[in-house]
Order: sequence, then C-alpha cells, then structure tokens
Amino acid sequence: MVQFLGLLFQTVPWAAISVGIAGAKLTYDLSYAAGKSFCNLKH
Repeated sequence: MVQFLGLLFQTVPWAAISVGIAGAKLTYDLSYAAGKSFCNLKH
C-alpha cells in the first residue's frame, strides 16, 4: 500500500503538469487563431 501511494505521488504531479502544458498550448493556439482571423477581418 505504501509503495502504491509513493508511486501515485510520483505520477500525479507529472500528469498534472502534462495536462497543464496541454491546456496552455491549446489556449495559446486558440487565441492565436482568433487573433489571426480578427486581423483578417479588420483588413
């Protein structure tokens, strides 16, 4: 049980970081695409 908890504590931060990075990239991509289309509409 203790080994399992240790493994969990080692894995969870990496999972959280991965999700955070993926979310940040997705948000960045979306805002970049929105900015590009907004500029295209203005011109």
